[in-house]
Amino acid sequence: MSRRAGAAADLPDIEAHRASPAAMLDAFVAGGHCRSGQLVVRVDGRQVLSHAAGEARPGVPMSVATKARLDCAMKPVVAMGILALAARGLLSVDEPVSRYVPEFGCGGKETITAHHLLTHTAGHFMPRNAFPYISSPAVLKQRLFAGEIGDWTPGTVIRYDSWGGWWTLTEMIERVTTVPWTDFLAEHVLRPAGADALELVPVPGPDPSRLELAYWSLRFGGPVCELTRLNSPQALAWPNPAYGGYAPMEALAELYSVLSEPERCRDLLGFDPSPMTTTQQPAGLTEEPADRFVTGSEEDEDTDRSFRVENGMGYGMFLRLDRCNFYREVSPASFGHHSNAGTWGLCDPRAGLVIALRMNGVPRELIGDGSGYRSTHGHPVVAAVYRAFR
Repeated sequence: MSRRAGAAADLPDIEAHRASPAAMLDAFVAGGHCRSGQLVVRVDGRQVLSHAAGEARPGVPMSVATKARLDCAMKPVVAMGILALAARGLLSVDEPVSRYVPEFGCGGKETITAHHLLTHTAGHFMPRNAFPYISSPAVLKQRLFAGEIGDWTPGTVIRYDSWGGWWTLTEMIERVTTVPWTDFLAEHVLRPAGADALELVPVPGPDPSRLELAYWSLRFGGPVCELTRLNSPQALAWPNPAYGGYAPMEALAELYSVLSEPERCRDLLGFDPSPMTTTQQPAGLTEEPADRFVTGSEEDEDTDRSFRVENGMGYGMFLRLDRCNFYREVSPASFGHHSNAGTWGLCDPRAGLVIALRMNGVPRELIGDGSGYRSTHGHPVVAAVYRAFR
C-alpha cells in the first residue's frame, strides 16, 4: 500500500464514526492531523456550536476567542469594502481601474475593471520579483501596477488570482477615501457588521498569544511545520488584503450571517450583497460558459487546483459549493471562501447554515488537489455539521 493511501486510511472517517462536528474536529487534532481548530455553526441565525481544540501555539490552548489566520478567506472582506464604496457612488466597478489608479493603465491592463478583479477574470499581472511578506507594500504595489498581462484579454477567461487583484482593489479604496484601506474596512465594514474582532494589522498588540501560530501540512501523514513566512515580523506588521487578517471564527461567521440576509446587510453596511452571493457573468466573456471556473494547463503553477470543477464566481466568493465536494447535501445556493492553509467560511441559505472553520495544519488533501477521501465523503467536519443540524 502506498504511503498516501495508508496515511489516508488513518484519518478520522465520517462514515465510520458518525461523529458530532466537535468530536470530528477533536479527532483530527488528537490524531496529529492538525495542530488546532475552531468551529462555529449557526442555524437559522442562532449560534448552536462554538468549539475549539488543540494548541494555538506551544503551551497556549486554542480557545474560541483566539484570533486565527484567515489567509485567502480574507478576500470577501475586501469585496465588501468595494461594494460599500460603489453603493455610495464613490467608485464604479465597471470603470477602468486606471481611472482611480492612473499608473495601473499599462501592459494590457488598460481595460481592467474592479468587476474583473472581483470575479478573477482580470488576468495575472503579478511580477515575479515581488511577493507579499518579502517586498514592502510600497515596493509591491509599484511593481504590481507596472505588471503586464501578455496576450490575456480581460474578461474572457476565469482564473483564480491569488493576490495581485486584491492589492489593486485596496489601492482603489485608498485613492477614493484618502485613508488606509485597513481603517476604511474596520470602520465601515467590520465594525457595523459586528465583526470588529477581525484584526487587519495584528501587531503591535498587547499579547501575541491572542493569535495562533500558523502551521502547514503538505500531505496525509506528512509533517506539520511552522509557516515561517506567515509568522514572520513582516507578515504580522504588513496588512495583506489577499491572504491576511486574524479573527476568531465567530467574527467570520458574523460576516457570513450578514451577507446571508440582504435586508440586514443593506441596513448595516449600505449595500446589496447579491453581487457576492450570486453568479456574476464576467464582463466580455464570450467563449467560456458563465459558470466555468479554472482554465489553463495542469502544470501551470498559477492555476488554482483547489476544486478543478465548474464553479460560478461572485464578487470575492466561490459559489455553487455543491459542485466542490464539501458535502453531498450542500445546496446550489451556497457560497463561501476557503484558504489553502485551513480556513473555511460557508453559507448555505437553503439549509439555514453558516459555518466558520479553522483547521491549523490541516492535511493538504482536504483543500488541495483532491483525494478519494475528500471526493467520496466531502469535507469531514462540514459533513458532520450537516448530519448534526440538518
